[in-house]
Amino acid sequence: MPGHSAASNLSAEGPDLRLKLQSLLLSRLFLVLAIVAAIEVVFAIGSMLFRFGSFAGMQDGAFAFVLPIPPLDEALDTHFTPASSLPVWESTLAAVLLAARLSPGLFILWQLHILFLLYSRGRVFTRDNARQVRVIACALLIYAAIPLFTHGALFLAHMASTPIKMEIRQMDALVLGLVLFPIARVMTFGHEIECDREGFI
Repeated sequence: MPGHSAASNLSAEGPDLRLKLQSLLLSRLFLVLAIVAAIEVVFAIGSMLFRFGSFAGMQDGAFAFVLPIPPLDEALDTHFTPASSLPVWESTLAAVLLAARLSPGLFILWQLHILFLLYSRGRVFTRDNARQVRVIACALLIYAAIPLFTHGALFLAHMASTPIKMEIRQMDALVLGLVLFPIARVMTFGHEIECDREGFI
């Protein structure tokens, strides 16, 4: 049948040009986002670690950042404590915990860049892609769990009033991470089917 023949040719030739172009654009987008996020992470951690002005600090037991632009800086909550007013050991601890808090998100953006780069090269149902999806899934679970660790550490250091603070994005990351594991398994299964078909042909 003509339709079946066209589908077979498309499968044999790999993904079409449109999918490759879309994947390439997404890959570039995630690369740009990763670079921007890396700059923000370095600046945020550096501001906390080196006690830069009143940009970084703590507010209600959580990390807080305020742009030094009127009237934003004039409308600061009285509970905001700039890093420059914290003891050195507290600002150092906050910088370390902030690095742990922000690193998973940066890592996820980089891994998404790699995943769509593989797609743009015509590699869809491969073991590399499945492994990449599993890595992203694990990173999402870490992203969901790490605030429990960082907030607990702040509580033990008497820098937070409660030992646990849940955020809605933690639940979003947890659900998405769990969903990606079976998707990775489906990709592995698709790779096995392609290998069996090539062996049969």
